[in-house]
Amino acid sequence: QVGISGVIPHSNPMGCASSGQSPPDGNGSIEPVAPEDAALEDMVVARETVVAPLCPQRQKALLKEAGFPQGKVVETAHPYEAASTSWQKEVQIDGSTGLSVYFASKNRTLDDETRLTICAGGMQWNAAGPGARVEVEVFGGGVVHGTLTVVQQTEQRWEVLLDRQGSAKGPEAMDSPDGDDLWPVTGNIVEGRYRNGVWYPAKVSDVIFEADWYHATRSPKFFVVTWNDGFPDDREKTIEELRRPKSLRSDRFHVEGLPRAVSRYGAKPNEGGPCVAICAANPKSIWVSYSQAVGDEIARFGLDASCLFTPIRIDEFADSGPAQVSGVRAGWFLDLLGMESASFSDCQGLLEALDGLGGRPTVPLSSRSHVRHLLDVAFNNPQELLRRLNEGLRSKSGVKLKFTNSSSPKRPILLPEAWVSYGGGFDVGDEISRFKIREDSLQPESFKLNGPAQKAGVRTDWLVDIDKTLNQDTDAAPAITKEELLETPDKLLAMTGVTLVLKPMCLERSLLFEGSGPPDLLAVSQLMPLRPREIPSNDVWLTAGAKELKRNCGKFYHEVRLDDICLTPQIGWLTDDFKEADYNNNGVGDDEHGWAADGIRCKQWHGGSKSAKWPKTWQQNDVVGCAIDIEEGSMDFSLNGEWMPNARICFDAAGRFFFPAVSLVGAFTMNITKATWTFAPPDAEYQPWASTGTYQRPLAQRWKCPVLPGDSALFEFSTNGNGGDQPDKRWGIWALVLPQDVDGPSREALDALVERWTGSGQAFATN
Repeated sequence: QVGISGVIPHSNPMGCASSGQSPPDGNGSIEPVAPEDAALEDMVVARETVVAPLCPQRQKALLKEAGFPQGKVVETAHPYEAASTSWQKEVQIDGSTGLSVYFASKNRTLDDETRLTICAGGMQWNAAGPGARVEVEVFGGGVVHGTLTVVQQTEQRWEVLLDRQGSAKGPEAMDSPDGDDLWPVTGNIVEGRYRNGVWYPAKVSDVIFEADWYHATRSPKFFVVTWNDGFPDDREKTIEELRRPKSLRSDRFHVEGLPRAVSRYGAKPNEGGPCVAICAANPKSIWVSYSQAVGDEIARFGLDASCLFTPIRIDEFADSGPAQVSGVRAGWFLDLLGMESASFSDCQGLLEALDGLGGRPTVPLSSRSHVRHLLDVAFNNPQELLRRLNEGLRSKSGVKLKFTNSSSPKRPILLPEAWVSYGGGFDVGDEISRFKIREDSLQPESFKLNGPAQKAGVRTDWLVDIDKTLNQDTDAAPAITKEELLETPDKLLAMTGVTLVLKPMCLERSLLFEGSGPPDLLAVSQLMPLRPREIPSNDVWLTAGAKELKRNCGKFYHEVRLDDICLTPQIGWLTDDFKEADYNNNGVGDDEHGWAADGIRCKQWHGGSKSAKWPKTWQQNDVVGCAIDIEEGSMDFSLNGEWMPNARICFDAAGRFFFPAVSLVGAFTMNITKATWTFAPPDAEYQPWASTGTYQRPLAQRWKCPVLPGDSALFEFSTNGNGGDQPDKRWGIWALVLPQDVDGPSREALDALVERWTGSGQAFATN
């Protein structure tokens, strides 16, 4: 019971080494029966041949030979085990914008209780790329939103461009208000410049006035502030040392909205340039103790002022040392923010290296706020910070340092949004074939090329957020109205230099396919479902007929083979007066428009039922012959070629049109054409209803899967354990998964590949 690249333990098909996997429950092995074990042989009640899936090497070879080297195969054993079990398999094809699934013609399960499901779509971390919107958690508290700009595949890290206050709507706040002579007054919220040169939030608690006795006036000289951080000193400020706080966007998920934005992140973030965070898929932070000088291992620290939360990194190692032994690599960051919450003894060496930075001594160490304020100064003076680390910290020994591979303590969270920019002569229509209107939004119907939208993780199950797209605060907003877009969505295709805001229809994966039951018909059945009018599952009592073959004169013969046994069969003819409807428990012969034989309950049907004699009860695979002479008004029935006079039905044609029909549960086949007859009609005057065509129970295409959005999907197979005595109905699942843009195989080529695949596997007998 294994999926992709799996082999059943204890088998070694084609001489390959076993490297597969068991199902999640670990009970996937099927042991060959040992012939010498007489006791076991006595217990065997039924034996079947099981074909184990191929080993990965042989799989790759066959797929390459078939012309599908990038394909993946999902399969069960053939037949699958008659045991209650289930397994899941993730299929991913990197770089694909969608997945196409091609099922073998043999695909079948015993019944609807054994099924394959496929889930896909939604937001997928591994499918996100430049343009995806994310939420980044900050060391020490707070979150900020940003846009993914670079994916570092080898290191599994994202570079995220952080949102800034500048993109907010509304007037910018002023450092000093114009025409407001009363500002600030007692109770005003302000920002004050502390003696270390860093601005901090505060509140005006008092105003000290200076008197001008000559002019008999007084004016404010100092403003007494209460620092939000609780500083006990440096509280008297002049008007030049105060400023009004900037107004913030209501969402506050930007750099300037962070808890320490005023004093640290938002003070001089990269001197107005872009601010980024380098976020790892698996963030790691490691403490390293140095008994020798730090510089014996680290040749140089480097600075990236744009990397807002982790500006200091290891540029180069001089020699081996404790950091590398612990797993730290070049390019990792010095985790300054992580050390902020550490004990004073752990960060003693760092504090000594920063002694006096910004006029702040390293004592008293008993104050937790002291370390915090010292780091504020360090983030406001990045070049001086770098110099002290390279010239001071590297020379120290007996210190502890904390390193991290990420600017965030957690993996970024994907937001349900993507900002997709088109420029450089690349139009929207160069990537997207067309849009279709879905409620009040536009949905990409298909893609041409792999462009910025797909690289951001957008798939066909995403929508254009028209309001956000048109209301951007940049020149990238399309110059068009919402009404125009909804009236003619394809106008968007010709645009370039625009940014589209898209959102997924579903945040999580959704069920996109569910398959079970018998194989699909290779040819479409000409039988019409009449009650119900939609094609139901095999376990529903269906009335179906060849209505297009209706006749009002002549002698005609056909057969019905009972591929499954039904306890309530009604086999015969209908007239074209029979009304199609949803399921209502009335079938062939329940009203005056039909005539039927029933060899299970031994009845005849026309406007109800009456008893009829049959020499034996119908069985599975029996063939019921049906002969009608419309002019004579007689209907005769045979069983496996033996005609049953007692089953004859007489009727008055009255100019009506008749056609073959049945009401059954389960599979059946009508032998309509002469070439398909198994037995002979009553005499040579009886003609076939048609010379060509396929007339089996009409079935919805059970094994046809829509294109799956994204580059990955989750396959799940589950079985209830029934069918131990029916291995022919437990052949199982075989599916080829290909990228959406790869031409799939023909039915003949696919089935030839399946035959080679299953024929190459190792077969062995099992109970």
